[in-house]
Amino acid sequence: MRRSLGGPQIDMTLGHTIPYNPTLRAILFFVGLALLSFASGALSLFRPRVSVFALSVFLLIAILLLLRRFVWRRELALGSTEIIVPSGFLRLRPVSIPYEHINAVWVHRVLGTSVICVTTANRKVEIQDIYLPDSATFHNLKQCLESAVQSSRRTD
Repeated sequence: MRRSLGGPQIDMTLGHTIPYNPTLRAILFFVGLALLSFASGALSLFRPRVSVFALSVFLLIAILLLLRRFVWRRELALGSTEIIVPSGFLRLRPVSIPYEHINAVWVHRVLGTSVICVTTANRKVEIQDIYLPDSATFHNLKQCLESAVQSSRRTD
């Protein structure tokens, strides 16, 4: 079933707001990298400075993602005329993109993650799958944005 919000057609499962917080899988990935760095230092596979530096970096990223998930929670909002996407460092700053200003939508793969790239005349916004609840939400959102591009081209 589909429902119109005045803009593109959106699946009922998508809703008006989508939680946009790091998944536990992403946080555990960086914790695992930190443990791997620690183990490589303990086994003297790398110089101690390199292992401690890598451990610190991966642990810092994991802590920031953990804070982002539980303290600095964000949502991606689908309105009738625009989408509001958290952007910037750790995706903390909301950016409003009117559907009619979207020029192109495509998916880019980066190291095992998928990213929806949305461009307007003066901005490019990325929506990462590690911040979305599941892959179905990712695909529904991509279809929603693609239909917004198609509908705006038909009205021009």
